[in-house]
Amino acid sequence: MRSFLTLCFIPYPRCQPIVLYFDSRGEYERICALLALHMVHPGAEQIEVDGFVPPKYHTGETSPFTTSKIALFKKLIGLQRKGMAYGGMDLGQVLDACPLSSDFA
Repeated sequence: MRSFLTLCFIPYPRCQPIVLYFDSRGEYERICALLALHMVHPGAEQIEVDGFVPPKYHTGETSPFTTSKIALFKKLIGLQRKGMAYGGMDLGQVLDACPLSSDFA
């Protein structure tokens, strides 16, 4: 059966999968750490409006990014989704700086 976790079921040349849902809490935390989001930096003294924590204020894992890449990721996913909403999906909630519920096994 074809997987619908990625967007590769959409006929699009050279489709690269962008996972919209996380399989585990670990995946969620790795994405938040990569993007330096406030969810993995509890007690950070400075948080930007998009949820990004500047490197100087990290309290958890470090990120390779020194500036926020949230807008870039939103643009990329918006282009691949061709205007279809993704805000209610796990990745959409993360990019909107909303913590996910504890529904992971």
